Amino acid sequence: MRMKPEHAERLKALVSVPHLSPRSRLLVLRRLARESHTRWEAVQAFLDGEIKGAKAGFPSAAKALKKIRGLYKQAQDEHQQIACVVGRWLFENDALLTTMYAFEGICELLEVNPVHRAEVVQYASDIDRAIFAVAFESGLEESVSRQSGRRPADWKDGPLYQALWETRATLCGYAQSSEPTHAG
Repeated sequence: MRMKPEHAERLKALVSVPHLSPRSRLLVLRRLARESHTRWEAVQAFLDGEIKGAKAGFPSAAKALKKIRGLYKQAQDEHQQIACVVGRWLFENDALLTTMYAFEGICELLEVNPVHRAEVVQYASDIDRAIFAVAFESGLEESVSRQSGRRPADWKDGPLYQALWETRATLCGYAQSSEPTHAG
């Protein structure tokens, strides 16, 4: 469920509060990443439909298509900006958080099902960076609510995975194209 815009703005404001603990900042950033990803998927689906409709053709389709693509680029830029803020913070603070809260504490914060924790250790290239191991390498963030038992995830798509993916792509020079990928 999407949150109201004023609540999303409040999350953005909370991130910059100086006395926020690393644990609380992680939780706020995670919620912000989740909201940004949900909003981006909704906007993307809507604008993809609009692009298909505009391409179906009416006399002023070129003008409408240009406007829709502009809105698409604006929404994508906003999503990538939030993802990069979250992802960079995670890259910079992962080892510190892992030291402070240990592997089990990070698993609790990221809602990793206890039966999946051994799988995280199996996939992890560096267990001293537990957030990266849980969210990116194993894709088991929120496995408590998404999966029951030992059934593996169909794909990795948690909010922190998405933020780390966007950040890695940007940092490595593989920034995504601004063109719509689904309908474009």
